[in-house]
Amino acid sequence: VLGTSAGPPAAPLPAQTAVDVPGFAPGAAPVFPIEASRSIAPLNGTADLIECIAYVFENPVDTQAWERAADTLVRMSPLPAGVRAAFGALRKRAKRLSWQDQPLAFALAQLMACALGDAVAPSAMDETSRGLATSADFVAWRTRSLLALAKRGSGLAPLSSPTHRGGFVEPQQFKARLAAHVQAGLLPDPQDHALALMRQMPSHSTPGTAAAPGWSVSSSDGEYVVHSLHIHADLSAADEDAGGGEINQQLTRKFLTHGQWQSERDAANIRFMASLRPGDLDAFYAEGAHALGNNLDWWEANWQNRAYLDVLLESTLPLTPMARLLIAVALAGKEAGQCTLAVDALAQCLHNGRVTPEAMGETLSALWATPLVKGPRLARSLTAAATAHVGLPLAVYTVLCAMVAVNPAAPRKDSAPVLELMLELQLAHKLALPAGTRQILAAQKLTGKARAAVQALLA
Repeated sequence: VLGTSAGPPAAPLPAQTAVDVPGFAPGAAPVFPIEASRSIAPLNGTADLIECIAYVFENPVDTQAWERAADTLVRMSPLPAGVRAAFGALRKRAKRLSWQDQPLAFALAQLMACALGDAVAPSAMDETSRGLATSADFVAWRTRSLLALAKRGSGLAPLSSPTHRGGFVEPQQFKARLAAHVQAGLLPDPQDHALALMRQMPSHSTPGTAAAPGWSVSSSDGEYVVHSLHIHADLSAADEDAGGGEINQQLTRKFLTHGQWQSERDAANIRFMASLRPGDLDAFYAEGAHALGNNLDWWEANWQNRAYLDVLLESTLPLTPMARLLIAVALAGKEAGQCTLAVDALAQCLHNGRVTPEAMGETLSALWATPLVKGPRLARSLTAAATAHVGLPLAVYTVLCAMVAVNPAAPRKDSAPVLELMLELQLAHKLALPAGTRQILAAQKLTGKARAAVQALLA
């Protein structure tokens, strides 16, 4: 039985805890998602196509390669009979793929079969009465649309084929593709058109769904206490602004509707889902935060969850509230590899200006106010982040100043490692303790190492 909520952890910090550390500035400006440097070159020729399909069969987690192969199969369909022999090894490999184990690789195999004139496996990817509720449903939905386009044999690229990394479709190329369909006298496939709109940058300047996810932490009753992270959202307000209509709503609902613990078991599916609406990933990051936040002690080996952090690292967009929460919970994880990836994400996002120290401090301090995370783990991760780049100690110090101001009347008992890191940065970089933070620390009643660290900070 879950206990009462830990309160509204996402609430803004009091004004006096805000810290402006002189000297910190991002090392680089964020890259725009559809810059030329991030464009994707289409495959040219049968040899390149065969090599790409073979790679995807073994590495379906590379969804960009999957999309390149799918785009080429649609454009080249039907493949001439003279090239069938070259696909012999791939056709044998395709027979060993299953929908249950590798949905994306299996789906690409069916698209290849269609382009070669072979029979497509029946029923596995048929539309279900439940609509689009799982990642496999969305893979099947995408594949059905591509199969319909391949059967046309028009030689035209799908409207929704990504033109830039992450899954983005550049607006001018979308218009050119749409014009080519009109010129050929073909109506766009409705599902292909819907996805193409979803894959463009949203018109609003700050990505984030209208569902506006929030979060809280609760604790179980009984002798063995379990702390759980909950994601809250008004699903009736699912975002419709980015285009895509009903499909877009179903995507948001999928991200924000999950069981108590884990939603996804396949890293390839996780990355594929992120590519469907790359300009608005807040709900996707909420799903990731929920998955990582409820497995901090690594009670189950969910290696696939690092895919959420991989997507965050590869994106260039400013961090949304749920992206910050994803990083924050991952920093407190027990599994070393996942934690290292979170440290890299924090360091890169601070350095590249995708998040400010103040915003990250607000999220981490809200999480610090709950029993979900442990002080030594957070201190270890923040120590690693501070050493990642010459300018980051100043940013991490800002974050720490926000964290130590949480619950001044009842400071955490495991705050010593955090305070010791703060002292280390203050001494090493000759930083002055902000007046608001000094006042809060002076009033706190601490013992042991925490008290000694505070005394040194105030000296």
